[in-house]
Amino acid sequence: MNSLKNKFSFFFITTCISNLSFAVFYLFKFYSKDFYENEGADIINLLFLQVSSTLLLIFFSALNPSKIFISVKKGISNRKKEGKIFFDIMKFNIMPLNNKLTPYLITILFIFLFSLILFGFILIINYSGVPIFEVLKFPFRFIQNLNQSELYYVVYSFLLVNIGYILCNPEKSAESYLLKFKVYLNSLVIAFCVCAFFILFNMFFYFSANATNNEIFTDKAKIAYSMFFNIAFVANSYLVETGYLKIED
Repeated sequence: MNSLKNKFSFFFITTCISNLSFAVFYLFKFYSKDFYENEGADIINLLFLQVSSTLLLIFFSALNPSKIFISVKKGISNRKKEGKIFFDIMKFNIMPLNNKLTPYLITILFIFLFSLILFGFILIINYSGVPIFEVLKFPFRFIQNLNQSELYYVVYSFLLVNIGYILCNPEKSAESYLLKFKVYLNSLVIAFCVCAFFILFNMFFYFSANATNNEIFTDKAKIAYSMFFNIAFVANSYLVETGYLKIED
């Protein structure tokens, strides 16, 4: 277990466990006869929660209070060595370095500024046609989600465990989680292409011509997409862990 932790990041290990478990679940659900109409919509909501949780972890790693506080403390120490009296940003003096509250207040200020930048970035994505707000809201529908499916507990456990890791390992987690943003974009494309092939090839034999016109066919397609999305994300995460995407850059 220790060798595994030394070779791969905590986020990659928990992602493999969570996403591959869901992929296996979707595989059995796809071929299951115990299937009800509109179940595909519930599974798509579960996939949205998975996507939302991962994006929130990526954003939180960028806004990690622990990492920002450590950076601020280093900044204060460097400024004291330079003989400065105030904590300055772009030549503007903000607060005196000897004030005990300065590290905490500057940390809050940076979190606020970075949050504005991140919010602006999300707004740009949202107005470009990608409904990112609709995706990000899923984890905050806590009561509604838990009333829908016991599987939501798995996603919330994944989210909380990784938040704890980010707070306890601010320096180590930052690069690992931020790299996953590129991975997630790649996974969207790969999952869509592979799933489209799966639907066209597999369902051609699995369903009759008449069956493709009912709701069950649509539900099966949603489950197939969810399954391959999880597989694609794990595969792309592995490429990042082995440094493949770094070499490409």
